[in-house]
Amino acid sequence: MFSLRMELIELIKAISTKESDTLRNGSVSDLLKLYEQQEYAVLFKQNHPGQSYLFDEWVADEEYQQVMQDTISLYRSGNYKNLEVKISKPQANFLSKYGEVCVINKTMTDEYLNTPLKTESLDIYVRHLANNQWRVLSYQGTELPENFKEFFPDFPKNIKLKSAKINGLDPAESSYVMSVDYLKNAKIEITDEIQQSLDQAKKDTKARLKLNGF
Repeated sequence: MFSLRMELIELIKAISTKESDTLRNGSVSDLLKLYEQQEYAVLFKQNHPGQSYLFDEWVADEEYQQVMQDTISLYRSGNYKNLEVKISKPQANFLSKYGEVCVINKTMTDEYLNTPLKTESLDIYVRHLANNQWRVLSYQGTELPENFKEFFPDFPKNIKLKSAKINGLDPAESSYVMSVDYLKNAKIEITDEIQQSLDQAKKDTKARLKLNGF
C-alpha cells in the first residue's frame, strides 16, 4: 500500500504540473487532449455521442469546450491560484472489471478572488491492467447513480464515499457562495431572475447529494 501511495503521489504531481502548464501556455485543444489522456469518464464517451463528462454529469461537447475556455481564461486572469495538493494513504484498493481501483483522499489549497479555499474530496483512480495507465474520476457526491453504476458496476458496497467540501461547505452551498462572489466581483447585478436561478441550482444540487445519501 505504501508503494502504491508513492506511485499515486508522483502521478498526481505529474498531472498537476501538466495541467498547470497547459492552462498557462496551451490552447483549448491542448487542454482537451490532456484530459482525454487522464479522465476516466472518457472511456465511456462512446455511450454518450456528442457529450463529454463535466464534474458530475454528461453535457454537450460544445458546453464542455466552453467551460475549458472559461477555465483557461480564469487561470490566466490571476483570479485563481492553485497553491498546494496533498493526498493521504489510499482509503480503498481493489480489482474491478475495468482494472485496479484506488480511492484516495485529496486536499487542495487554492485562492479564488483573493479568498482562500480548502477543498477536501475523493479521487478514484483506475489502472488499466493491459497498459498500466492510470485514469482518474474526481468524486463530487452529486453524481447521478446511473452514471456511477456505469463507471463502476462492481463498486464494493462496504466502501463508504463522501461528498466534496470546500471550506467545509457541500457542493450545493459552496457553488452558491462562489457564484455570488463571482457576480459581485464582476459587478453584475443579482436580479430577481438571477437569484431564482442560483436558488434553483442549489436546490437541484442538494437533491443530487440526497440521492447519494449525503
